[in-house]
Parts: sequence; C-alpha cells; structure tokens
Amino acid sequence: MSLLNSRLMIEKSLIASERKQRTTRSFMYGLSWTYASVMLQGIVKLGVLMLLARLLSPREFGLLGYALLCASFIERLGQAGVGAALVQVRAFDIDAVRTAHIPVSYTHLTLPTILLV
Repeated sequence: MSLLNSRLMIEKSLIASERKQRTTRSFMYGLSWTYASVMLQGIVKLGVLMLLARLLSPREFGLLGYALLCASFIERLGQAGVGAALVQVRAFDIDAVRTAHIPVSYTHLTLPTILLV
C-alpha cells in the first residue's frame, strides 16, 4: 500500500512540475512577443519621426512634438490603473468592464477638448 502511495505522490509531483514548466514556457513566449511588439512599435515611430523631421519645417515639427506629448499624456492618464484593476477582479462581469470604460472614455473625450481650447 505504501508503495502505491509513494508512486502516486511521485506522479503528482511530475505532473505539477510539467504544468509549471508549461506555464513558464507560455509566460516567456508571451513576454517575448510583447517585447518584440514594443520594440517594433518604437522603431516604426522613430522612422516616422525621422521622415517627418525632414519633411516639416522646424516650427511645424515642434507643434507635432507638442501634439504627440499631449496625446501620450492623455493616453497614460486614461489608462492609469484600469488594466491592473480589471486583472484583479475575481468575478469578471459586464459591470466591471463598464466601470473601467467610463473613466477612460471621459478622459479621452474631455482632455483633448480642453487642450484644444
């Protein structure tokens, strides 16, 4: 009987170890794709900015820089904590999505209007 119990414990341990390895592999795979995506996005932005720097006058390029700075600020402010809050919700329902959507929507609609005035 103890031989059977020890064998079951070893099998459970191996299964748990395999799950952990699969989870680690999956995490690293997702992380590498996210990193590649962010890097590619940065390279494309840099290329577009270099092209626009050649095509626009210094005044126009400065205005573009200011507009990009404001847009980036609005994006960061609008997303502040919303993703983390949704991840931490245990019972994911439509009310949680609506609650997270409201501040993001209002931030994206009101701040550009305020900055334009």
